[in-house]
Amino acid sequence: MRACTDIFASERKESALDLYAFHHAGGSRHSFAAWQTRFPDAIALHRVQLPGRSAEASDLLPKWAGGLIPDLARRFVRERAGSRRPFVFYGHSLGALIAFELARFLRLLGAEMPAGLVVASRRAPQCPLTHGELFSLPDEELVAALHRLGGVPAHMRGKDDWLRQMLPVIRADLMLSDIYRYAGQPPFACPILAVKGFDDPILSRDELAAWSTHTTREFVCAELSGAHFFDAAGTAQLQEILIDTLARWAEFEPAAVPA
Repeated sequence: MRACTDIFASERKESALDLYAFHHAGGSRHSFAAWQTRFPDAIALHRVQLPGRSAEASDLLPKWAGGLIPDLARRFVRERAGSRRPFVFYGHSLGALIAFELARFLRLLGAEMPAGLVVASRRAPQCPLTHGELFSLPDEELVAALHRLGGVPAHMRGKDDWLRQMLPVIRADLMLSDIYRYAGQPPFACPILAVKGFDDPILSRDELAAWSTHTTREFVCAELSGAHFFDAAGTAQLQEILIDTLARWAEFEPAAVPA
C-alpha cells in the first residue's frame, strides 16, 4: 500500500494568507485542531498530516524523510493550482524538517515558494544529533522521554497504556528525524522565524539560531514558555507572534481574533 500525506484544507476561502501547519512526531492534524479559532479571518489554516497515524499503519511511513517529499510536493502544487494567495509553512520539530525539505523540493520544481518559513523546536538541518537517538530507546525510556519533553497532553497523563499503543507511530516518526542527513543547497530568499521552549532539554539556542544560514532575508530567533512542546502560555505567545509576523510578511492588517 502506498503512503500518502494528507492536506486538510481550511474552510476559509476569502483569507489573505494560507498557513500550512506540519505536526510533530506522533502528532496528526488534530495537533492543530484549536488553532484556526485563534487566528483572525485573514489567516486560513491548512493542516498537513503524515501517513501511518495508527499502530497498524505505522509501517507505511518511509524510513527517511526524503521519501515523503516528492509526492507531497506534487499534491501541494495541485491543491494550490489557481490560488494567488501567499502562503507560509509552520512546522513543529519533525514538522519543521518536513516543511524545510518541502520548500527545497518546490524550488527544484520551479514552483511558487512560501512567503516565509516558521520552524519550532527543531535544530537547524545541518546540526548533528547530539542528544542521542530517541526512536531506538526501550519502551519505558521512550515514555519517560516523552514526559520530559512535555509531549504528553495534560488529559493523557497517567494513561501510559494509551501512550504505549502509540509508540509504533511515534518511533516511526522519530526515526525520520533522528537519522536525517543534511545535503547542502542555497539558502531561501524568504524570511525565517525560529522558536523554541526555554526549557527544551534537546535543543540549544545555538542549534536554533543556526537556521539563520538558510535565508538571505530576515531571520528572527525567539524563546517561549515551555519545553520541547510549549505550555499554554508559550502556545499563546507563539500564536500572537505568528499573527504579527504573518501580517508583516504577507502585508495584511491583522484583524481581531474571533472570540
